[in-house]
Amino acid sequence: MKPDHRLLLVVALFASLMGSAAFAHDGDEPLPVPEHREDAAAEDFAGVWEGAWDDTWYVRLTFTPIEDEADRVGVLYEWEENQGKPLRRREFVGELRDGVLYAMNDMLEVYLVPEQSDEAIAIGRFRHQRSADLTRQPAD
Repeated sequence: MKPDHRLLLVVALFASLMGSAAFAHDGDEPLPVPEHREDAAAEDFAGVWEGAWDDTWYVRLTFTPIEDEADRVGVLYEWEENQGKPLRRREFVGELRDGVLYAMNDMLEVYLVPEQSDEAIAIGRFRHQRSADLTRQPAD
């Protein structure tokens, strides 16, 4: 057996003894669900919300309730992938479940902060999990 194969075998055996936590690194554990308004309706999300993923990368979410579909919201997702570069953007239809807005196949979750009508928390369950404190912007 080649020396590098022996090392892999030792690492695999160690991991099996220690469980998957042996390979854990920041971002492996799901971010906890924040305290939120469980009674939020689609209209409560309406508007433009801004914040920064991990207090670093600008993000803007625009939510538009869909007429005649109480649990569905149009989502315009704009984000800074590289600082100082133009924003990337995608559009989705989000779904409201138990007061939480889910979009992008549940990779994006938005929670309204209790008793703060213009504050929300976004969680991005991407390859690297991210969170952002969002503030609703005044309507023009």
